Amino acid sequence: MTQLHRHRRRATTLLCAVLALSPLASLAQDAGQLISSDRFQADWLPGHADQTYKLTYATTDLHQRPALATGLVMLPSGPAPAGGWPVVSWAHGTQGTADRCAPSAGGPTRPARDAAYLDLFLQRGYAIVASDFQGLGSPGEHAYLHGPSVAHNIVDMVKASQQLNAALPVTRHLAPRWVSVGYSQGAGAAVYAASVATELGGPALDFRGAVGTGTPAWVNLTTRGLGPGSTQQLGAGGTAYLTYLINGLIQADPRIADLLTDVGRARLAQARQLCLAELTRELEGVTLSDYFHTPLSALPGITTTLDSYLAMPLRGFDQPLLLAHGSADTDVAYLGTLLYGLVLAINQQPLRFRSYPATHYESLHAASADVLAFVDARLGTMPAAALPGWNVSAADIARASDGIDTLPQDALR
Repeated sequence: MTQLHRHRRRATTLLCAVLALSPLASLAQDAGQLISSDRFQADWLPGHADQTYKLTYATTDLHQRPALATGLVMLPSGPAPAGGWPVVSWAHGTQGTADRCAPSAGGPTRPARDAAYLDLFLQRGYAIVASDFQGLGSPGEHAYLHGPSVAHNIVDMVKASQQLNAALPVTRHLAPRWVSVGYSQGAGAAVYAASVATELGGPALDFRGAVGTGTPAWVNLTTRGLGPGSTQQLGAGGTAYLTYLINGLIQADPRIADLLTDVGRARLAQARQLCLAELTRELEGVTLSDYFHTPLSALPGITTTLDSYLAMPLRGFDQPLLLAHGSADTDVAYLGTLLYGLVLAINQQPLRFRSYPATHYESLHAASADVLAFVDARLGTMPAAALPGWNVSAADIARASDGIDTLPQDALR
């Protein structure tokens, strides 16, 4: 074990001890408990966010331990409808892993784009509930792309937002009816949350469905080849994503740190300090093969680690799910996500898939009309017949299907 990792483990142990002694310890045991709420102002907020609150709430971390997280609640203008505003739980794209990269701390990576997108929901009378995710702006480290913990963060944030009603007039209340909507990293989080939302939310919440735009899939399979011989051509942005991910994986399996070169350790240290745009600039011309002196596959049991950390749910969806993806997306491979959609369909999950001639960056707004139609139908403002259906070409389906034989045996029913 490296000296750096020993220091980090000691710091984590100390943090847990402090929490155990603090007045918040009992609250932190109750996931979804609202701990504090404060009015929030920032220049990047959507124009139709009439009131915004920053919440601190109890949730769980990568290791299923009690943890704290933060997030924002944005309320539309005017009085809420009878029963309160339906809720859109927004899961953000990659920001970074340092506390200052949290949306509630430094704003979104793409503030103008994201604010315009969130405004679409506020204008239709939906409240926005947006977790920063545990470890972003809150104690502990953020476990980037770890599906189970961010799913808990999302559901617990919706639970906490319901408790805000006690401090608001009835004309400003949030309804228990909600959907999860996410982009890129947040798309994976929103989709994962959809597979557990009804169970985790319990009878107090009314989960209606989920949307993922640019959803990462099969990352547990593609990361198996990481090592000194890795030939993946990712560009600086893709290298930044995987640098954040390696930091997260080390939290799950500390042995990974012992496979790193001095270059790899230095790059991971940068990633813990820099937000996405900054890190991307630093990684121009950098290749992941320089991070490792030993292949990841050399670690016994690493496949289990990768699967438990990264694998997306293939079953368990009890409400409709929309996957939206740009066919020109090179950040999150279109055919990989289409293959994920095909597996869900084969497994008889309630899925719709929509493709657009758009890049990863462009896909958020390219998909917005279909996403709004889906959300309106699920939250009860339009008939269910308005749900968008598949629009994928037969050629794309055939190309994506070529990957089915490479999947784990339990991927299909």
